[in-house]
Amino acid sequence: MPGLLDIANLKKTVKIGDGEDIFDVTVKGISGRKIAELIQRFPAIGSVIFPTAPVAGQPSLDDPGSLVRALPEAVAAIIAAGSVDDISEDKVLDIPVGYQIDVLLAILDITLPGGLVPFINKLTRLFGETVSQVPPLAVETPSAISMPNGKASVSASPSR
Repeated sequence: MPGLLDIANLKKTVKIGDGEDIFDVTVKGISGRKIAELIQRFPAIGSVIFPTAPVAGQPSLDDPGSLVRALPEAVAAIIAAGSVDDISEDKVLDIPVGYQIDVLLAILDITLPGGLVPFINKLTRLFGETVSQVPPLAVETPSAISMPNGKASVSASPSR
């Protein structure tokens, strides 16, 4: 019977590329401990997840591309943390930005099942008004990613 260890080992495979150059990239969710480390290293990540007020020009989860443009090192750290491969943050920075977004979305999908808004709602249930003061975000992490051109897709599969 599946248990907590199965959740800890949940992985997703992202197909990226086109034509003959299609690659399967496997990612995992990021733990709370690792998220705390990332927020400590990159405070802007915390500002994106828990904005106190909308700030024009700041990166937003509404536009994952804005994260990549504004926080390339933070995005590289998130991707490295969510990769099952032993890839350095410097190597992630060499990946074309479109593929970084595909992989980032897959990591967010498995890290925050159901999306960011339900995650914030759960925190509000745990901690009360403090978190509920955060303005709601109109972004949901998709449960499956597929691009209109069919070049990227995500599927979930538990690894054992």
